[in-house]
Amino acid sequence: MSFYCIFAKKYENSHKNILMILPSHIQELLKRKSGLNLRSPSDVEILCIDIETQTNEHLAVNTLKRLLGLINDERAPRTSTLDIISKYLGFDNWDILQQSYDEHTDIQEIEHLIHGCRFYIGEIFQIKYRKNSHVTLKFKGNNIFTILKSSDQQFTEGTDIKLLTV
Repeated sequence: MSFYCIFAKKYENSHKNILMILPSHIQELLKRKSGLNLRSPSDVEILCIDIETQTNEHLAVNTLKRLLGLINDERAPRTSTLDIISKYLGFDNWDILQQSYDEHTDIQEIEHLIHGCRFYIGEIFQIKYRKNSHVTLKFKGNNIFTILKSSDQQFTEGTDIKLLTV
């Protein structure tokens, strides 16, 4: 089974930015275990040290910054990186960690992912989440998005949703 992080593709003026970050529930587990906010570079440096101390495995600070959304980077994480994070959280590997949290609410993931992003009215972007799910949204303004396309029955195409954490 392959890993499945959240992948978001944001299209803007034919330039493609891709954000690859850990799902919010995994980030929350990291925050709880480490006791850190994980909002600053120094928090991430401390987390790297804690992960290495507890797993005997090294993760680069910039890798964790990228997976926590502090650095924009289009490189997909390696399975070995995700396995190290899983071991730190008490799971044997990434697949087992993901299976244990498969029932997490999709709308919360979308809100978490786009929190703090700047959107222009009319901008269209796609968010991929879970194993094979994706939703394409169009920004209307005032935190309102129209669902243009969805692979999941949870989201009805053509409806507007208001995300509270944008």
